Amino acid sequence: MPHRPIARVYLRPLRPRRAAAYCRLIAACAPVDHIDPRSTLESLPTLKSARLLMQFAPPGSMIGAFSRRQLVGFMRLMMWPEPGGTMIYMTHARVHPEFRGRGIGSSLIAWAEDSVRRITNEGIPEDRRPILAANASSTEPDAAQLLSDLGFTPAFTMAHMRLAGPLPTGAPALPSGIVIGSPAPGDAPALHAAQAGAWGSDLIGVAEESDDELIAEIADQIARGETAYWRVARDGDRIAGQIWARLTEVDGVRIGVIDEVDTSAGYRRRGIASALVREAIGTFAAAGCAEVRLHTDDSDRLGAKSLYRKLGFETLKTHTRWQLPLG
Repeated sequence: MPHRPIARVYLRPLRPRRAAAYCRLIAACAPVDHIDPRSTLESLPTLKSARLLMQFAPPGSMIGAFSRRQLVGFMRLMMWPEPGGTMIYMTHARVHPEFRGRGIGSSLIAWAEDSVRRITNEGIPEDRRPILAANASSTEPDAAQLLSDLGFTPAFTMAHMRLAGPLPTGAPALPSGIVIGSPAPGDAPALHAAQAGAWGSDLIGVAEESDDELIAEIADQIARGETAYWRVARDGDRIAGQIWARLTEVDGVRIGVIDEVDTSAGYRRRGIASALVREAIGTFAAAGCAEVRLHTDDSDRLGAKSLYRKLGFETLKTHTRWQLPLG
């Protein structure tokens, strides 16, 4: 597959000095692709964040498509191991709306595929299967069609949801003996165990890390004070459930984000998850949040999407991961 899709369009590494052009390109794509800056799954970069991204990106991981020195497309390549023995090579790309349909997207994917093959030839762990991946939302049908035409297949879909209507208030109902509070400094191992026990082997789209690494990350978050909106449901010394939430701000608007809700075995179907979500919503309301956002598995395999819908959340759009195994 050629790297030069049309005359006068060429690929070059993307440098920090192109940060402003990078932001302008994504801004041009935003109304066409319906990019939601308040989403938990997509965002619009600032000039500062774009410069930092390009400054610290691994060498050779970002490429730009140029036409007469104008940046008209880009591709970013990231990699991480996932459970099941795979190595994911995730691509993130945009093509300026005025330059679409000219083969630029195909050329960028070809560059990514060649890059992955070069990396694997240099020594990917033998027990890891390389998979080229890309995301396309329900508001990007052309991107999904391109990926399908190039041999990618859907792996899973996430639903991006928002609490509809006013933020409810009032104390949530709890089973007898269950108390909701904040995580304590020594809770990291128990919080990780609760998460692992709730999900088991059903986690999708996450990097594979050791238990020690995950516990250390949780402990660091607690130590840095990043868990102010986390809540833990306790039954004496046992963790019955937990919610990991945070407050963010987009263009001066406060947004409450729910990242994780877990209920431990033996405590399910007793209203604990609902109580934790309502507790978080109440906390967000008190903090002046205008919205509450989250994303979850669109297939509803574990019932999370149904739970959120019962609590007043609506699906705004979906994001599908497409994958192409590489030999």
